[in-house]
Amino acid sequence: MVYGPSTTQERVYAEMVSPQVDRVLAGYNCTLFAYGQTGTGKTYTMEGGSGEHNSYKEDPTTGIIPRAVEHIFEELEKSNTEEYSVRVSYLELYNEELYDLLAPTSDDRERLRIFDDPSKKGMVVISGAEEIPVKDRAEVYRLLKRGAEKRTTAATLMNMHSSRSHSIFTVSVVIRENTPNGEELVKQGKLNLVDLAGSEHIGRSGAEGKRAKEAGNINQSLLTLGRVITALTTSAPHVPYRESKLTRLLQDSLGGATITSIIATLSPASTNYEETISTLEYAARAKSIKNHPECNQKLSRKALLKEYNEEIERLRRDLRTAREKNGIFLSTESYEGMEKEIAEKTEKLIELEGQLDVAVGKLQKFLEDQEIMDEQYRELYHRNKRLESKLQQRIDELDDVKKDLAVTTDRLTATKGACEEIHGVAKKLSEELKGTREVVFDQQLEMEDWWNKVESLLQLISQNKQLAVATRSKVIPEVNDCCTVLSRFLATCAEHRNDLNKDIEAGLSKIEDYLTQSKNAVENEDKTLQRTIAESEKLCQSFVPRIIELSHDSQSNVQKILTSQIQELNAMAEEVSMLFAAVKDEAMALSKTMEELRKESQFMLDQRREIIDEDRLQRRNAIAALRKQQEKTSKITELAHAIIAECSQHQAENQDILESMESHDQSVLDKNVAQMEVWESTFQGQEDIAVEALDSLNEANEKAAKVTKENISSVTCALKETCSKVTDIDNEIQEEANGFMAKSTSINKTGYDDMKAIMDSIDRLCDDLRRVKVETENKRLAAQKEEAKREQNIVQEVRDRIGVINRDVSDMVDKYWLDPLPTGETPARVHREIAGDNDIPRVRRLDSILKSNGFVVETPKRKSSLRTRESLLEVQNVCLSPDTLAANRRARLDDISEESHSTGNQTRERSRSDAEN
Repeated sequence: MVYGPSTTQERVYAEMVSPQVDRVLAGYNCTLFAYGQTGTGKTYTMEGGSGEHNSYKEDPTTGIIPRAVEHIFEELEKSNTEEYSVRVSYLELYNEELYDLLAPTSDDRERLRIFDDPSKKGMVVISGAEEIPVKDRAEVYRLLKRGAEKRTTAATLMNMHSSRSHSIFTVSVVIRENTPNGEELVKQGKLNLVDLAGSEHIGRSGAEGKRAKEAGNINQSLLTLGRVITALTTSAPHVPYRESKLTRLLQDSLGGATITSIIATLSPASTNYEETISTLEYAARAKSIKNHPECNQKLSRKALLKEYNEEIERLRRDLRTAREKNGIFLSTESYEGMEKEIAEKTEKLIELEGQLDVAVGKLQKFLEDQEIMDEQYRELYHRNKRLESKLQQRIDELDDVKKDLAVTTDRLTATKGACEEIHGVAKKLSEELKGTREVVFDQQLEMEDWWNKVESLLQLISQNKQLAVATRSKVIPEVNDCCTVLSRFLATCAEHRNDLNKDIEAGLSKIEDYLTQSKNAVENEDKTLQRTIAESEKLCQSFVPRIIELSHDSQSNVQKILTSQIQELNAMAEEVSMLFAAVKDEAMALSKTMEELRKESQFMLDQRREIIDEDRLQRRNAIAALRKQQEKTSKITELAHAIIAECSQHQAENQDILESMESHDQSVLDKNVAQMEVWESTFQGQEDIAVEALDSLNEANEKAAKVTKENISSVTCALKETCSKVTDIDNEIQEEANGFMAKSTSINKTGYDDMKAIMDSIDRLCDDLRRVKVETENKRLAAQKEEAKREQNIVQEVRDRIGVINRDVSDMVDKYWLDPLPTGETPARVHREIAGDNDIPRVRRLDSILKSNGFVVETPKRKSSLRTRESLLEVQNVCLSPDTLAANRRARLDDISEESHSTGNQTRERSRSDAEN
């Protein structure tokens, strides 16, 4: 299967590793190893990212190792297995030395030893390797992290964290099952996850010193692995498993009883093209390996316990012997077993020696002819090789001569063609030269006419320049006069603005004085009214007790009438107090109205100042625009056509500015008139409010006086009716009533006079405000008319001066400007074809022509016609005669018999001595 760069870890695991996990749980041994160039993601595929999530379903970067372990735990939990155990080991192969990455301490870097497993062919046993039991993915991740910290990595030019060693992560699963007969069986499975170090090119990776040695060992082990794969795919008689510890560890995975898968990682970079091809070829060869998977034998619980008990008992005996220091640290039973095994092997050795003697006798006949024929064949073979080499040398010499002849013939043909090409190019160049001479002659005649035309144009330009200078001397004073007039105009505007500000401030000060006087008058009247009301209250308070004193002497009916009259008088006093409060409120409202009027006047004054500031800013902008115009006008002398266009533009700009100034002045005038009308309407509204307030106050006062008179008359009538029987008391009451009435009338009259005085002062204030308004309006209109007239005069003066400038410039252009006159002698535009650099044929050298045709230009060497050659035949015959062969055969048979006899005697003597010992 082929996966793209966007393939997820989950998909790779589901399609490649998940079936392997199921087979491991079924009792098979499975191996998965990652192979590829350095930096292509092998370690990331096997170990994954650094996330520590609770499950691989939450972490998409989880590698194959954590996923496989968690998958194993999930399947074991789903199967409801009664008892199981999972153990892991993590080994590192660094510089052909094997280390345990899960050792208890970081300093424990003890080299591990590898032994062949005598019980299983093709399997190995690693002495001292740690197998740690695990319960979940978290423990596996911690073990992976601990092993990764111990694993040897280094930075190269191709990978910042390049693995400098191979790693093998092994997961062993043991499951206990119960048969229907109640017998307990133990099922074993093993999963090997191999992360191979990446192959690298030392020149490209920049490895030096120690890194170079590491890269060499990595490439050597991978080369041995490739040789093993090649030998397995080609059915070679010998497979070099023992040439590297890597292939020895993976011996059962390569052609054995293990189910093996390979992940080949590639680099998409075009610079790694050769490494990519090599990896693909490597994977294609590995795919052709045929393994023979076998399920591990299920052991019964009793057999397994018996085996473990025997092993424990043997170890106990050896331990007891070692403690007692009896013998050679072996138990008596172990020593007797060894003696028995030695005797059996000695008898077997003697039997094998006899069989060896028989076999030697049978082989003597074959050795006789075989060795002699080998020597004869060797001599004939060498002779044949020498003859073949001489014959091949003659054939090669003949081929060289033929090639030289063909090259010489082709060179001669090419040389002839080159000479013809050079001759044709020379003829074309001669014709081009003639045409070029004619064109050059015509160009010389035309250039003389052009120079005459240029001289006349230079004279016209000089005269036009003098005319432009003279015009500039006339125009610049006029422009300066315009600037002076505008400056005076701006100064006049500033003086007018200052006078206007002073008039407004004077009018506002007068209004403030009038408002202050009105406020003081209202406050004085307020105090007078308060005194009058206080006197009325005192009079009522003195009159009421007197009436009460007189009423004690009257009859009961008179007392009732007097009580009712006293209540009426109290009500009248309350009405007078309410009337006073109403008058006081009206006065306060009038004061607030006057204060609002003052604020409105101040706001109008501020608004007027803003308008004046805005007008000042616009006039300054107009001055700046006129100054820019003056700068532009000073450039009149550059070119005549530019002078005409720019003067016309400046005239239009001046006209626009003057019109904008007139429109602005008119808008300012209209705005001022509208503002004054607003002020007039505001003052009129405030005056109407004050008059209405005074009218309402007068009406209330008259009403109070009327009510008071009515109450007094009613009291008088009642007293006259009740005092018919008591004349003295009635007279006294009448006198008191008359006195109270006189005082009340005087008090009311005094309040009425005071209110009338207030009304008169307010009327005077309104008249003064109207007069100030009329005066201000008249002054403003007169000043605006005078200002408008003065501005019109200045605008007319500027227009007149600009008209003079335009007239001078127009006269200069229309009357005095000189234009070139056609003479008819200027040459017409004629396009002549002249060959360019690319059109002119190039004469190439003979050497370059021959090189373009594929010939190597070099000085040929002269060969000698005399050559020394060896003969193809040899005089000496190295083959032997039949008699010589027979004699040699007998001599060699005798030597072989003596050697076999002596070897047999030595073996027997050695066996006897071993048995005696």
